[in-house]
This record gives sequence, structure tokens and C-alpha cells, in this order.
Amino acid sequence: MIDPTFSLLAPYLQTPDRPTLWLADENALSMLHNFTCANPDQLQIITNRYDVYQLADKKSLNVQFSDFILDELSPLPSRIIYRVSKEKALTHYLFNRITELFADSDGELIIAGQKQEGIKTYADKLIKQFNCLGKLKKSGKVYSGCFTAFSHRSLLDDQHYNQIQKIVTDQAHNPYIYSKPGVFGWNKIDKGTQILLETLPKVIQEKQLSPKTLLDLGCGYGWIYLNLHRYFTPELYSEMQITATDNNAAALSCAEKNLELVKAGPKINIIASDCANTIEQCFDLILCNPPFHQGFLHDSSLTSKFLQQTYQHLNSSGIALFVVNEFIHLPKYIKALDFAAASERKCKQIHQQQGFTVYMLH
Repeated sequence: MIDPTFSLLAPYLQTPDRPTLWLADENALSMLHNFTCANPDQLQIITNRYDVYQLADKKSLNVQFSDFILDELSPLPSRIIYRVSKEKALTHYLFNRITELFADSDGELIIAGQKQEGIKTYADKLIKQFNCLGKLKKSGKVYSGCFTAFSHRSLLDDQHYNQIQKIVTDQAHNPYIYSKPGVFGWNKIDKGTQILLETLPKVIQEKQLSPKTLLDLGCGYGWIYLNLHRYFTPELYSEMQITATDNNAAALSCAEKNLELVKAGPKINIIASDCANTIEQCFDLILCNPPFHQGFLHDSSLTSKFLQQTYQHLNSSGIALFVVNEFIHLPKYIKALDFAAASERKCKQIHQQQGFTVYMLH
């Protein structure tokens, strides 16, 4: 599904007439598939999503993968294009940074979004907080606007977006973790992930699991790998090779930081990848709590994508555990996969709790 908001931004991105920076989050993926740029030397892209980075790089565009670090822009853009993000803290952070870059200059910020996404409120905040000029125009269900003449006033509350923060938990074995805005469930323990972990003892006993390799697929800030020592013997755990991967730059930075909390044990590799598509290794055990939103859009293809990559990364005798919202019937997605390995393995529902279902692929 193509994000309709980009119809308003496409002219600025496809034929940029000045140094232009595109701040591209997960919402940009649908537009990039058929994207061409007539003046690529005029366009820079910064994205916090590895799949967006891969696709832009494949098209030979000037793209950087980072958690929207804007400190070393060269050349300094005179126009910034931004489709507002799903997360308010990120949108506020980028507005704060943009107004710093454009203070006392003639730079222009072009934004777009839909009413239910808060675009009108964001426009009002830009004008009131930064004393800039501009207004929104409506086109169908979407809005866009050009804002100029920024003067630095008070900053918007971005929840200290650019800082990795210590988050206190209610878990005695892990009293705190490191996380930040921009990571899914950044300031809490995700319920689905915790339910997945709590099914491990049953599966370990039933299948007599002793995995030597494990993939944490979509690791977030790393709650799964931080807790594995509780479910395996010290001997097995210390010799295990663990790979944790995510598509989100913010999540990867926190996962790296949380390695400090692993006092002893296995080798843990943190890898930036789009659903493990750059990882060649196969694994004895895969644990996954897959997303089902791409930006503002519910995207059922994400579930299929995670399943297909799981099949491709399982050893012949390997096992995968998925936790999903109970409305996602995983066997239906498996049946629809045009993939030989899908018919060779079984999918079993092993637990249901608090709106979540855990499935075992074996």
C-alpha cells in the first residue's frame, strides 16, 4: 500500500532544485520502490530504517543510516522534506534540530501528514514555538505546508530523544535496562515478549532443547537476550552463539548499550538488518515478536516477511517461537507462503494469554 501523503512531497524529492534533505522513516518505504530522482546530486537522505537504507542505496542515492543524526551534513541543505512520524517524540526532536539548522537562514521545511496523525497540531507548534512563517494546505485527506524564517525559541518536548536512558523495571533479575524514545515499547517491558520468554521452559523440556545458535529476530532494545541466562544451564548458555538483529537504528543503539548488562556468558552479535536478510547463518532456535505496523499503516505482509525469513534461517532440526496478537492467525499466513519449507514444518499453538498467542514452528 502506497502512503498517499507522499503524493504531495514527490515533486520536491523527484526533481529537487536546491540542496535537499529527505528525513525518511519507515513511512518512506512504499514511495521508494518506484522512486526516481532527476537530480540525485541535490538530494541527501537520512533514514533510521535499514530497509529504507538498503533500497535507497540500491538505487545509488546518497543515503545514510542513523538515528537521525544531523551533525555532519554536507552540504547543508536549504530545504528539508519530512513526512511526520508516528512517534511524537521523534517528530518533536526533528523539529527542534531543524529549527537549529535553519535559525537565521532562508531554509525551508516542507512537511506532510494526515489530520488524524496530528499534522495540524504540528503546524501550530512550529509557528508558535519557533515563530516561523507558513501554513498548511489540504489535498484530499492529506495536508502539506512549507515553513520558513525560523527563530529559535523554546524547544518542544522530545523526551530527550537523542539520549539513551536508564529505565527502571520491576524485575529483580534485571532491575534496569537502557532504552530511548524511538524504540518499540521503549520505557516498559513488552507484554508479548515477556509471554514468549515464559513459554521457553515448557518448550525446552518438551523438545529437550540445547541450542548452540540462537537468533533474536527483531530484538528491540534486547529484552530477550538479556533474559536467556534464566532458561538455560550456565554451561549451555556460556557456549551459545547469539545473534540479535533489528531494522531500527534507535533499537540497535540500545541493544549495543545493553550488552554492558551481560556480565558473563555467550558471544552476542548485534547486526543491522531488514528481517535478517543480510545474515547467511542458520540457527537452532529463533525467537520473534514481529511487528504488524509499517509506520501509520497496518501491514499484514510484515508477518509473512518475518515467517519467510525465519524458515530461511532455521537449521533442519531448528525450532522457532513466535508471539503475535491473538487476532493474527499464524497458520493462515504460513499456508499462503509460496515457500517449500513452509509445507515441510509444523506450526503449533502452544500458549495463549492476555491477548497474545505463542506459536512453535518445528
